[in-house]
Amino acid sequence: MKRPIFLWLFLLASVIHLSFEWISYTTGILIIKPSLISFLLLHFWTQVSPRKGWVGWLALGLIFSVGGDSLLMLVEQSWGGELFFVLGLGSFLITHLFYSMAFWTAGGKQIVYQGARWWWFTLFVGYLLLFYGTLYPGMEPTLQIPVALYSLCIVIMVLLALQLRWIFPGRATNTIFWGAILFMLSDSLIGLNKFTALSIPGAWVRVGIMLTYLTGQWLIVRGSLQLRKETD
Repeated sequence: MKRPIFLWLFLLASVIHLSFEWISYTTGILIIKPSLISFLLLHFWTQVSPRKGWVGWLALGLIFSVGGDSLLMLVEQSWGGELFFVLGLGSFLITHLFYSMAFWTAGGKQIVYQGARWWWFTLFVGYLLLFYGTLYPGMEPTLQIPVALYSLCIVIMVLLALQLRWIFPGRATNTIFWGAILFMLSDSLIGLNKFTALSIPGAWVRVGIMLTYLTGQWLIVRGSLQLRKETD
């Protein structure tokens, strides 16, 4: 395996970025944030082999994550309005669709029925309905449908990660699944912070959003590299 230089750059950039978020250093955030998932993408692409099949879907998802990071960063810094928020949301929605395609393809496009675990499905659907119901009163009418579609897509992504875990039980798919959960948690914090009256101080919520997001993305990539080795 090649030296994981891009992984170390991702980890270093993540620590620096989280520090900038904590002290609200705007210039530093604008400079470093687009590089975060870019480094993770380069790490994934240089470490994975062969580069075909579901690997391509995951790489595309990482590319659109970079776009989503950049657009939402501009909204956070008051450089863009609702249009940039919707575009950023759309970019991450495409990310979740590509991740879903990656998990679906990696699992051989099969559905494994786990009758004893039907409550997993109920749990995530219930979370979707409760979460959207919490955000709905604070949303502008123009955002109600986009946010609903986005919430549905991320829950589908998590459920497909869970399916992959059932098809290939082991550390790799466990890692992917918990990465997907943290990604969903990060998005949930963004929604709660934007559409509800949170009493969490700004620095805490910003660091929480980015810490869960970066950890989730890293776990998805790490698990995917492990899965590629195991199924190659």
